[in-house]
This record gives sequence, C-alpha cells and structure tokens, in this order.
Amino acid sequence: MFIPLSSPATGALLTLTLTFLFCALSSPPTLAQKFIPDPDIDKCSLFVEGQAFYMLGGFTHPDGTGNFMLDLSVPWNASDPVYKELKSGPKIDGHGCGMANTGELFVLSTGTAFVYNLKSNSWTVFEHPNLSTGTRGEFAVTDPETGIIYIKDEYVNLSGDSTMYSVDLRTKTVNTSKVYFPEQAVKGVAWSAFLKSVVVVDLHVSLYTPSEGTKSSKGRSTFLATGPNGDFPTPWCTAPAYGGAIIVFLGIYTDYVDDKLKDTTYVHTLDLNTRTWRKGPLVNARTGDYSCAVSGDHFIVWGGMANGTMTNKVLVFNIKTEKEVSRYIPPPPRPTTTTLQPSQTPTQQTNTISGPSNTSSGDKKHASIIVAVTGCLLAIILGLFV
Repeated sequence: MFIPLSSPATGALLTLTLTFLFCALSSPPTLAQKFIPDPDIDKCSLFVEGQAFYMLGGFTHPDGTGNFMLDLSVPWNASDPVYKELKSGPKIDGHGCGMANTGELFVLSTGTAFVYNLKSNSWTVFEHPNLSTGTRGEFAVTDPETGIIYIKDEYVNLSGDSTMYSVDLRTKTVNTSKVYFPEQAVKGVAWSAFLKSVVVVDLHVSLYTPSEGTKSSKGRSTFLATGPNGDFPTPWCTAPAYGGAIIVFLGIYTDYVDDKLKDTTYVHTLDLNTRTWRKGPLVNARTGDYSCAVSGDHFIVWGGMANGTMTNKVLVFNIKTEKEVSRYIPPPPRPTTTTLQPSQTPTQQTNTISGPSNTSSGDKKHASIIVAVTGCLLAIILGLFV
C-alpha cells in the first residue's frame, strides 16, 4: 500500500524514527559497554581508603595490561562493583608498587622503576642510581603522612639481610637501609600509622620503624601475638584498618567438611595495641594470591582462587558486625588527617594520598543515564503528539 509523504502516518513514522536515532545517539556509552576485569591472581595492588583500590598487572596479564581501579568513593553491590580501566603500562614483575601523595603510582619491577600519573594517564621511567639492576620488590607500603614508599627487595643475602628502599617522589630521592625479617617469604605486610611502622605478619609480627632504621637492630622489633589457641595462621593478604591500629587478613585452613578435606577461609584481626589476634567468622573460601583493602568498616577482597578456579568476584566483609555483606558503603569524608597515639582508642583515619576526584564516576554515569532517558521520553511524547 502506497502512503503519501504528506500523510499523518508518514509524519508519525518519521517522528518515531528520529526519536529512535536521538535515543541511540544520546545514550551514554557505559550502557553499551561496561568494563569488567578478567579473573586474575598475583596482582600488584594498593588502596586509598574511601577513594580507590588499584590493581596492576597479574598472573594472566604479564605484559602490563589488565590494570584497573575499583572505586571506593561510591556505594556498590558486591555482585556489581564500579570499575575503571587504567592505561596499560610496563611489565610488572613483583609486588613493589606504592602510591605517593603526589597522585602517582610507583612500580618497581626487575631493575626498573616506573611512575603512573593518574591525572595525565601516562607512564614514565623513574631512574635512580640506588635502584640497581635486578632489584625486585617483594612488598611495598606507603606512609600517607610523608608520602614515602617503603619497598623491600626480594633478595636476601647469606646473613638473612635484605634491602629496604624508601622512595620519595616529591624530591626524587631513594634511600636504602639493611633490614632483617625472620620470614624468608613475606606474605602479609601493611603500614601502620598507629605505630609509624611497616608491619610484617607471619607466625610472629615484625615491625620496621624507619625512625629507628640506623640502629643496630636495623629498625626491626619482633613480638609473638597471642590468640585463642596460639595457632597463628599464615596470611596471604593484609590491610590496615582504623589508622593501622588493627590489621585485617584472611587465614586459610584445611578442614574436614562433609568428611572431605577442603580449604576454609576465616577473617582475622590483629590488634597492635594489645598484641592479640582473634579468629573471626567463616566466609566464602578464597585461596591463592588475592588482593585486599580496607575502607571504613569494610574489608574488601578481590581475585584469587575460588573452588580451584581464578575469579574476579569481590568479597566484602564488615569488620564491626563481623559479617560478609552484599553491599559496600564508602566511609564519610574526613577533612583532616589525625595521627593515632598508642594510648588512643582506634578511630578511622583518612589518608592524605591523592586519589580520584570526590565527584564519583558512578554519580556521573547515573546523571548521564537520567538525561538520556528524559530526552527519549520527551521525544516520544512529542512524536505521539505530532
């Protein structure tokens, strides 16, 4: 059937066609494509409380790809976290990555250091004579007050000594000192503003205090934390909470479940004030080399192995209620940074490290979606009216 171009039917068809094109063009690209990181383990990770959880490299991304950020400044469901893909960079070999309060990520790979500027979204090489060829970071932590990044070299000499690098990106300086830890392979480490020390957690707890690094003890002291049964578990990932007065980690056990040996995972907390630890509740089993962070009252775990398979699922645990939760809520912003003294009750501390803008990426996406939907509805109403 032939419809004249001037007929009402043709006008309505034309209006609806234009409406469809307007909606398609005005819809935000996030509706069509959403970044979801691949399942992975062994990532070089760091976090800024209430702002961002950065993860670089990984076992399945040895070429420097797979970098992303988990947004800690906005609420999200554990089944649908808010991610942002970061620019691919150099090959990351080791766990020597930290973040300065200049808004830059620092990565120490094998003999080469790199800096990722979050504002310019660019990678550069950081050269310094104290970073020798073959240097490989075993762990890195950042003092948020000074912005200094402390990196322990993986190499240990016959005396059991290793090298600790202190990197200051503001002054472009790198200082070194000799350190000794009883553990040959460090699995749990965190910076404690509460003690102003690097905390290494294993069968016992070792502290490296930079202000005492020139003493004969090499800045290290060790104590045995007491617990419910004295069986201190080996942590695979640790994160400081409440200004570093509390260290949170997952402890992996092999227990009989339904008459079969299975890996079980429990949340643990180590109180550095009382030097005691406690075993928390059972959570979904997570093994392997996963990444973890603390933001407010939430302990967050990403990656690792679940049921023998690499995963990209997020586990969120509320430290206060001691329950696994399905939703992450960011902590309220604090205008100033307070330093805890050993006699004070642990309270939440906000890092001074620069992270993503306070304007959340999730809010921007929601606003663009609302604008697009509103435009579509107006166009449809206009089309029906015509």
